[in-house]
Amino acid sequence: MTPAIQIQNRQVTNCTGKLNSAARIAPLRCAARCGPLGAHSLGSARIAFPFGRRARCTGKRVLAGMLASEILQNFVTRMADAVVSGRFEIYSAGIQLPFSILTSAASLNVTTIDDLEDGFDEFTDMVLSRGVTKIVQTVKYAAFEMNDCIVGIHQAKLMDGAHQVLPDYYSKMWITNFDGVWKATKTHNTTNDSRWPILLTRLATDPWPPEEL
Repeated sequence: MTPAIQIQNRQVTNCTGKLNSAARIAPLRCAARCGPLGAHSLGSARIAFPFGRRARCTGKRVLAGMLASEILQNFVTRMADAVVSGRFEIYSAGIQLPFSILTSAASLNVTTIDDLEDGFDEFTDMVLSRGVTKIVQTVKYAAFEMNDCIVGIHQAKLMDGAHQVLPDYYSKMWITNFDGVWKATKTHNTTNDSRWPILLTRLATDPWPPEEL
């Protein structure tokens, strides 16, 4: 064997040895908080991944959480836009009667489409009379109670451009899928109203999370 080949073989052996000695198992944690994950580390590069049943369960929990939040966020945004634009047909399509409303002061039930429309008109008039141009509703939490039912909490800000007209308030809402259409069946909010429509009689800002919810 020539000296050049011997030197080359020693270099390959040394390099392989270094790689094998650098390879080790390092503990990492999954972003979904499923616990420590095995990570194969080669030098400064580390690859971590869940596997087996834990991976499937974790993936389902993360996906379900994302979908619940997205579905509820789309729903409350559409309903808020319907109020500001006075589109009762859109609003009513998102309500399943009888609709249960729990406030800090009363437990209410809307049972007929006429009552729902009267409340919608009064609430819309109140919102517009205060100069509200947009209602920003932001989902804080959402989860599937069942395959066709989501419960979540969202924050509402009534805005006139960049100016907030009234203090924040929060609502816990249940929405159910009826033949492919998501509809609200019940809501619990931090207002102090004792009648329908909700006219936002509470003026003090509530802390997060609201004790009532």
